[in-house]
Amino acid sequence: PATYQKTNLLSEVATLLGIPTGTPFFMGASDGCLANLGSLCLSSDVAAVTIGTSAAVRVTTKNPVQKPEQMIFNYLLEEGTYVSGGAINNGGNVFQWLLNNMFIGHTSVKTYDDLFGLVASVKAGSEGLLFLPYLHGERAPIWDEKSCGVYFGLKARHGLAHMARAAAEGVGFALYQILSLLEEACGPVRQLRVSGGLVEASAVMQLLADITNKEVVVQQTDDASAIGAAMLVLKECGMIADYNAIHWEDGQVYLPDAHHADPYQKLFTVYKKLYPLLKDAMHSIPQF
Repeated sequence: PATYQKTNLLSEVATLLGIPTGTPFFMGASDGCLANLGSLCLSSDVAAVTIGTSAAVRVTTKNPVQKPEQMIFNYLLEEGTYVSGGAINNGGNVFQWLLNNMFIGHTSVKTYDDLFGLVASVKAGSEGLLFLPYLHGERAPIWDEKSCGVYFGLKARHGLAHMARAAAEGVGFALYQILSLLEEACGPVRQLRVSGGLVEASAVMQLLADITNKEVVVQQTDDASAIGAAMLVLKECGMIADYNAIHWEDGQVYLPDAHHADPYQKLFTVYKKLYPLLKDAMHSIPQF
């Protein structure tokens, strides 16, 4: 169990660490599981989204989510409390790829701030350009190491700015696909609480709100997983009666733009069709 503890620390280790021998050590849980606690995502109608190098979407439920084909994970946090969700391989590393490859040598796009500014300069939907962000293969929901990145709908009117925006939207669509699976099993999600390295990118946070049509709340904790680990111990040690006793002010809130809801839903329908149609072609590429 995540709350399992031991206190019989060897005296020589206690001396080395400079702590009492009676200090309790807890088993704890995985970083993603604890991030739900640290993000105060304590019910199934609030989802935690972590976007670092990779990314994930998780909800807290009373029962595990049964989605065997998509292999949605279920971590038992404590008795009757599960953290369920899915992780993708392609999150912040997509923006790293854009900056280091698509914009290498570009005079006006040299930093991530420059890149995110360019993303914000293109209207929602990238004028019909879609991107499958499977640059590093993909985990949920397709679980295919042979999948690859694809630009679809490319026209002469599209430039590098459109390609940057489409890549950002592709990451958003990938997260939305997992969120949709969780909503099918657990009911509607009203809010996304986002942590990780990309929370400072306002253009990305806004398009995530628009794509999912959810309120996006930026977490101000430096590390939601570490905060969650502390919360787990505080409760187990009787220092708080319930996780709901923890409160702090949220960071910036991004509300979905109603004008973008319908266009994004139509693009998302096309997005979901692309991988099944291209899977066989993707699998034929590695032999070259």
